[in-house]
Amino acid sequence: MGANGGWRRCARRAVVGMAVATAGLTGGRSFALDATWTASGSGNWEVGSNWSSSPFFPTNPGDSALFPSASATVIVSLGTPVSVAALTFNTASSYTIAQSSSGGTLILSATSGPASIGVGNTLTAGTISVNVPIALASDLVLTNSATAV
Repeated sequence: MGANGGWRRCARRAVVGMAVATAGLTGGRSFALDATWTASGSGNWEVGSNWSSSPFFPTNPGDSALFPSASATVIVSLGTPVSVAALTFNTASSYTIAQSSSGGTLILSATSGPASIGVGNTLTAGTISVNVPIALASDLVLTNSATAV
């Protein structure tokens, strides 16, 4: 095998290691995700079973997160940095995106065009709060279609 054979094995291990590390950062998927919050109330963003896309949760550039009507105020705790292209609140109830004790950053990053935060026309009495650090990796469009605001 000689010296070159050892170098090839080492290079192969490095490439495989990089691929595994990249898969961990992207949740092991290579597609954009349209996910709806399905938890019956408050919960952690990073728990896949809180989303319609379980076991995945929105965390990659190009992903979108929809927050539908709920029976009570919902607090979604963010404990790690997540990237999404779109946040949409289509609800008559209140939602808060809040940092957990371990922190978290919302990175707005679209794969094409601008990122967006939208409030649908069903918001009649609630409030929407995003109380986490926000990093913009794309242009941002804010849309408010609520009739009561």
